[in-house]
Amino acid sequence: MTWPLAERIKKLSLNVLTYDYTDFAYYCCYVAVSKEKIVACVIWDPEQKEMLCHGLYVAPAYQSVGVGKSLLNYFYQAAKHGGSSAVLVKAERVSCDYFIKLGYQAVPVTSVNDYPYLYRKELKHVLSDKQPACSSL
Repeated sequence: MTWPLAERIKKLSLNVLTYDYTDFAYYCCYVAVSKEKIVACVIWDPEQKEMLCHGLYVAPAYQSVGVGKSLLNYFYQAAKHGGSSAVLVKAERVSCDYFIKLGYQAVPVTSVNDYPYLYRKELKHVLSDKQPACSSL
């Protein structure tokens, strides 16, 4: 199954080398590489109390084999090491079930300005014994 993607998500899925240096001045990014090609990425803001995932993308040929879950685990480790007790993700409507399956809870919408597909996950069961690498590009 492939998901229809918003333009913002498509931009996140492009090879990292197509980004300008300033695109990553404030964000961290992990990528999955296969045959010297980036096939998945997760991008987040490390400066927030509850780190917000700005994007998770896995190429269709690599979906349903654990690549996204592995990248999210690195993201959880980075969040835990940074002192976060929970993480947030702004999901696309079509990916809500994926995040629910991974234990995320919907954040209630309380105003018309709230993002309708915001999810939160507690990190209390995530082990944090190593600091994952995060470097600017």
